[in-house]
Amino acid sequence: MRRRDGEIIQFADLSEKDQKLVLSARAARQYAGVPATENACGAALRVRTRRNRPVIITGVNWEVRTDFPTSICAERGAAMGALGKGHKFETMAIALRPLGRYLCGICREFLYSSWKEMPVLNILNEVGDCCRSFVADLLPIPLGKPRPFGELEEDERGWVEQVLKLKQEALVVRQENLRMFKPRGAIFLVTGTDGKRRTFLGPDGYPGRSTLGDRAERVAELAARNAEGIMTQPVGTDPVLIVTVDNWKERPINGPALHTMWQFWPADCRILLVGSEGELVESSLRELFPCPDDTK
Repeated sequence: MRRRDGEIIQFADLSEKDQKLVLSARAARQYAGVPATENACGAALRVRTRRNRPVIITGVNWEVRTDFPTSICAERGAAMGALGKGHKFETMAIALRPLGRYLCGICREFLYSSWKEMPVLNILNEVGDCCRSFVADLLPIPLGKPRPFGELEEDERGWVEQVLKLKQEALVVRQENLRMFKPRGAIFLVTGTDGKRRTFLGPDGYPGRSTLGDRAERVAELAARNAEGIMTQPVGTDPVLIVTVDNWKERPINGPALHTMWQFWPADCRILLVGSEGELVESSLRELFPCPDDTK
């Protein structure tokens, strides 16, 4: 059975080597260190050695209670163990807790950087049934077609002009970093609990000669989240992110930024992607960051 994030495969229908991979990922969970969340996760990566022998490398998540951002996920743990020996990646199986959840945005971005075509087996239940996909399926490109600037509505043209201006401002600030990062501009729109529509600007948050900081979309989204009357109960409604992109054929927004949005905003949050000529593609958080049944 197909779904937007991959194909459902019964454990009995997996190949013998994939069954072994699934069992290895599940078994690895017992070694996880999870004092903060108690969500033990295991990953198993099948690789080829430099002598072309198949080997399984496992990894677990390890949480640092005193400084949670320094924790590491099972997927990246397994990958680093393989990279340190020069192995070639083939397939990864992941046993998250609760079973059926998907990779975090950081792991998606990490794997996407070099292994977009690698198959991923996300274990759905204790039987070992899986959702099989490719890494690229977890950070997909939008399906919509670009609309030229001249065909946009008046409010859409205003948003496009605003984010392109923010992009130009970022270009001035970050000339030294252009070889590493393309400048971006973003705005985040949301209706507050008082019923008023509010706009939050997101110029790139990188200092001129430093790589420290945040992309424009994260700056705008964080400003909205921290504003008074937005993330209260009930939360702000009708969120829209408008952000410039450079390449329609690559994932337009990185995994960590999408994951942060997924944690705080509804899956149907609109995302409007703006090209260099002012063309616009409409997408959503659900489309760009697929998760099984939109589970949080």
